[in-house]
Amino acid sequence: MARCRYLLALLVLPALAWTQENGQTAEDGRWIPAGTFALSNLPATTRRDRTYARGGEESSRLLTFLPGMTIVYKIENSKTRPGYVEGVTQSGIPVRVMEADLSTGKFGDRSAKDVVIHRSHEGCRDVACLGDSILLGIGDAFTIVAEGDKEIELVDTNELRIYYPTSTFLQKEKSGHLTRHKGRKNPRWSLSDGYAWKWSAACGQTRSAKDTVKVLATEYASDPLTWGVDDPRWSLKAIEIFGLGETKLEGDSYIGTLVADISRKDDEAIDLTVFAYRDSSWRPDYAKFAGLLQIVACDTPPIGSKKPTYVKDAYLYFDKKEGDGYVQDFPLQDYQLKRLLSESEQAEIFRFTGRSFFYSINSATEHERVFDALSEIIPYPAAVANVIARLNASCSESDRKQCRKHSGSQLK
Repeated sequence: MARCRYLLALLVLPALAWTQENGQTAEDGRWIPAGTFALSNLPATTRRDRTYARGGEESSRLLTFLPGMTIVYKIENSKTRPGYVEGVTQSGIPVRVMEADLSTGKFGDRSAKDVVIHRSHEGCRDVACLGDSILLGIGDAFTIVAEGDKEIELVDTNELRIYYPTSTFLQKEKSGHLTRHKGRKNPRWSLSDGYAWKWSAACGQTRSAKDTVKVLATEYASDPLTWGVDDPRWSLKAIEIFGLGETKLEGDSYIGTLVADISRKDDEAIDLTVFAYRDSSWRPDYAKFAGLLQIVACDTPPIGSKKPTYVKDAYLYFDKKEGDGYVQDFPLQDYQLKRLLSESEQAEIFRFTGRSFFYSINSATEHERVFDALSEIIPYPAAVANVIARLNASCSESDRKQCRKHSGSQLK
């Protein structure tokens, strides 16, 4: 069988589309002084339970670890969880976090806010980086006072001056060590998450060649941000991104046709997620797509049919080109994501989470390890954060210590 592909597409809102919503502005974002685990606020569909364990319980899972100085925007009190607020991170991820984990002040009111530090690392105290270095810590923040092709000069509120070679600064942002906010519209990214259920296959199921999906052309041309999580438009887009078949305009509708069977072994399922994304600096009518294919291991319970468990393999379909001045070339390039847990470790952790996952982040160190691994192939930290949010299942606080005992390979 031709290898199935799992589509990940990220969608960003039109620039500052929500700026005045509920009286808020982008400057009203609040930061996380220390790292915290966030609950998911991604959309859920019970259809996904067939290919992804507890996929229909999206809003009740621990989504990801948010490092210190992550900014949360568009904040509202949670209607379902007392003490929590809902918002969107600087990477466009919808989250729920405890209000006590957020700053009391607004990010826009800070005197130093051009660059914030998420991960400790060495900084240069002189332009040539020849003198003593200084350890920059999580939560440090700076103003950019000078920048050029070769170096960037920063200063904090205590007049501490730090210098980065420009290439080093860019690499540090790519790897999640820091975020630049100066000169950017915030939140920079927004995300639309969809499930391509038409082509996702339950344990041992086959999606047959010549199966079709039909979508009105006017609906397919609409903003992907408005599409529901299991809208058939995601399945149509999956054909293009994964190269699963053919899409033709017939009359007033697009017809997508599968050209080959999609199937796996009896003990595996196929889960396809579709995302769309837009940088806030792009034109409002432009969005890019990406895809994520997950091969899910299946298990047979004492009674009943086979059910999905942990993720055996994951493939990202992603476009590395920058900007918004071109039409994406489908199908997208696929990248096999690095495995950081053995299947035996995943099986043990699954006993605690009960949810399908490829990564299980249960400490700040594990988050750094996963972020580094993904940054090797994905050049954008926001995209890395979004991939982690979909692939990860953290253990509850009561089980986290036990789960770390089964994730030793992440710490090597």
